[in-house]
Formats: sequence, C-alpha cells, structure tokens
Amino acid sequence: MEQNDLVEALAAHADTLNTAGATTASDLLTSESEQGLKELFGLAGRVRRALAPVRAPAAYRRKLENDLTEVARQRMRGDVQVAQPAARPEWIIGAAVALVGGIAYLLHTRNREGHDLPTTVGQRPA
Repeated sequence: MEQNDLVEALAAHADTLNTAGATTASDLLTSESEQGLKELFGLAGRVRRALAPVRAPAAYRRKLENDLTEVARQRMRGDVQVAQPAARPEWIIGAAVALVGGIAYLLHTRNREGHDLPTTVGQRPA
C-alpha cells in the first residue's frame, strides 16, 4: 500500500469513528502487510469510546447553577467580600536569616582572631 492509500485509509477510519459509520478496519485494508494496522484501528476505537464526553446528572447541574447564581447575587449586593491574599513576608525572613548569619560570622572571626593575636607588642604568634 502506498503512502497516499495509507493516508486515505487512516482518514476514512477517523471519519468512521467520528460518524459511527459501518466501515470496519478490514474494509479499509487490502494487503497482508497492512493487517497489523487492524490492531491500531481497534485501539483508536477503544480510545474514542473511552474519551466520550460525559454529561453531569441534571440534579447536579441545577444545584451548581443555583449556587453560582446565588454567589453572583451576593457579590453584586456586596454581601460577599473577596479577601485578597495577604503578602507573605518572605523577604523579611530572608533578611533576618542573613543578618543572623552575618553576626555569627563576625563573632566567629573575632574569636578566631583573638587567639592568633600576640599577647605583648613585638611578639609573634607561635
């Protein structure tokens, strides 16, 4: 089967899936070498059935519509206040951590330098 024939067979199969026609994969394939595509056509059909749209029950749709309508009315009347999310003080926490780290580093270096300093003027550390 040439590429054009294969494209036509795939397009025809897609059309049958979309229109629920009576054409089967075996009608579209003619040679033994393309019979392996039957499995792919079968898979395509199973995927199409699995992805069929699902409609919510009428009671659920009515309740959802009523709830959304009521919330819209409350917002229009001003009964519902939509709170803006509070800004998180992450930068303050980061600055505090940096400050504590800087102080700890200064204390550490001062203590370390104190041990290396000569005790009297003119002497070198041992």
